[in-house]
Amino acid sequence: MQVEDWRFLDLNLIQLEKLHGLEEALARSKKFKPTVIFWRASKPILTMGYFTKVEEKLNLKKCWEYGIKFVRRITGGSVGPLDPNIFSYSLIVEEKNPVIPESIEESYSLICGCLVDALKKIGLKASLSNLSDVLIDGKKVSGSAQARVWGKIIQHGFVYLDLDLETFKSLLNMEKLKEKILSLDKRVTWVNKELKKIGKKPLTFEEFKPYVEKAFVKNLNIDFRDEPLTIYERKKANFYSKKFFMDDWNFNPNLHKIANVRFSFKTGKNLINISAYLENKTIKEILITSNFYPEKFFELSQNLKNVPADEKSIKPIVCKFFEENGLNRLNNVTVDAIVKVIMKALNSKQ
Repeated sequence: MQVEDWRFLDLNLIQLEKLHGLEEALARSKKFKPTVIFWRASKPILTMGYFTKVEEKLNLKKCWEYGIKFVRRITGGSVGPLDPNIFSYSLIVEEKNPVIPESIEESYSLICGCLVDALKKIGLKASLSNLSDVLIDGKKVSGSAQARVWGKIIQHGFVYLDLDLETFKSLLNMEKLKEKILSLDKRVTWVNKELKKIGKKPLTFEEFKPYVEKAFVKNLNIDFRDEPLTIYERKKANFYSKKFFMDDWNFNPNLHKIANVRFSFKTGKNLINISAYLENKTIKEILITSNFYPEKFFELSQNLKNVPADEKSIKPIVCKFFEENGLNRLNNVTVDAIVKVIMKALNSKQ
């Protein structure tokens, strides 16, 4: 097979929301070149699979307490940590490109095999398991996820160079995931921990990157060509990234698709965002988020589903919620003020 030229983007640090916006912009593009991106999240953040139920997987109170956000991706899988010490990659290519097998299983094996070979080159006993997980001596060090949309294959994944496993465990829902959380120490590892075991020095993102680059070039039989983003591509990436910054997408992608109410209210430093879907003057879905007591507003949202969209029905529910939680006000915002904001939002139906 003839060697193909693929585009290579070395982005280094990037906001996860912007990275996903760029992936979508490239995948939707008609003027497209197969692209591999090396990147790392600019700050600690959680990445969630498309079908993940936030409230079941995460300890939302801890996430908000630590100021760690979560971003939903368009690919499947569960939840995982990302930060500047975790090597990450994205691959976007046409579904019909001869380099990537048509079979999902075979495509995972080829692409994730590049990570396996890179780890072997630095002296670690890596192997592929469960379709897309890379293991070192039976412990997970890398995971990947894939989606086939807009005629393209999007695959992205990570390799833990270092990992703050204790913090990650604290961000998970212990009540529902206790056994899985307690077993993470036995199931997960990271590159520099394993290198230390065999007497080798730790590797940085920049030091590990060439090993992965060489593995991609060799295993996929391609050449990389450095080619910066065009002004148009940056513009489209910014446009598509907006979704990944939105609370309704990250909490409930189904609500994001159907919402006919989106409203923001700011008073002083207090910000309240409301997304909802109204049908026949009834609240079918609603999400209330805020930059103060976010867990309380999220809980309140759950109590307002399938309630008539009128003040007579909504006010008693809000009042009862405040009473049951021993609250008179939230950050100097009274019950009456919150009811008014909710009604103003619902009356703004698109």
